Amino acid sequence: MVFETLFSLFDDDASGEISLTELLEKSIELGCDPKKVSDIFSKFDTDGSGDIDLSEFEQAMNLNLKYHFSKIDADNSGTITPEELKSVIDAKIIDEFLGVADRDGDGEISIEEFIDAIVQHPEVGLKILFNLPPIE
Repeated sequence: MVFETLFSLFDDDASGEISLTELLEKSIELGCDPKKVSDIFSKFDTDGSGDIDLSEFEQAMNLNLKYHFSKIDADNSGTITPEELKSVIDAKIIDEFLGVADRDGDGEISIEEFIDAIVQHPEVGLKILFNLPPIE
C-alpha cells in the first residue's frame, strides 16, 4: 500500500482512522490553510463517519493526485515542468518540491515522481497537495 506510511503520519493515536483534529494539527505544522484542510477532509470522508480510514485515504489520494497532475500538465505531455507548477503553486514551494521530486534530473516531473515525492517526502509533498486549487 503506497499511502500507508503517509496515512500513519496523520493517525497520531494509531486508531486506524484520521480525525479532522489530527489532520488539522499536522497540516498546520506544515503551514497549510486550515480552511482548505477542512474542505479536503470532508471530501476524503466519503462515508460521512467524521473520520478517514485507510481505504478512504488511499482512494482519495489516488484520485486527488491523478486529477491534480492532469490539471497541472497543461500541455498533456505526461510530465510537469516548473513553469506549469508555477501557474498553480507558490515559487518557494516549487523549488523545494523539485528538489525531491525530479529524481532523474530532467527538469520535469512524471506522475510516478509526483506521487513518490508526496508519499516519501510528506514535509514537502503535502505543502504542494494542500496548496493546489480545489477539485472542480
